[in-house]
Amino acid sequence: MHEGRGGGLDPYNGGGADHYNGGGMDAYNGGGMDSYNGGGLDAYNGGGLDRYNGGGLDRYNKGGLSTSPGGGLYDGPGGGLYAGPCTNPYMASTPPTAIFVRELRARGFNAEADEIARANGID
Repeated sequence: MHEGRGGGLDPYNGGGADHYNGGGMDAYNGGGMDSYNGGGLDAYNGGGLDRYNGGGLDRYNKGGLSTSPGGGLYDGPGGGLYAGPCTNPYMASTPPTAIFVRELRARGFNAEADEIARANGID
């Protein structure tokens, strides 16, 4: 995981480990642990648990489970699994992946959790 500005391990700048600024661990501000505001645990509003609206569990619409260009499981430029350089980096609105998978399972989203875990090499 990227430790630089806004990356998954960045505890500041809206990064995955940031508890504020809309970061992955922020429970407000649309952050990864926010159940509203389009946050990581929001089941509506394009949030992390939204199966539609381009949300984290949407298999279409450039959603988190989409393998099409711009989707979360797309590994090309602009996709969630792209590991190359980028001038406009993706800023996660979900917690770090292992925590997100755990939270999905706790809320009954087992199939989605399994798919995300497989795509990221998590047991």
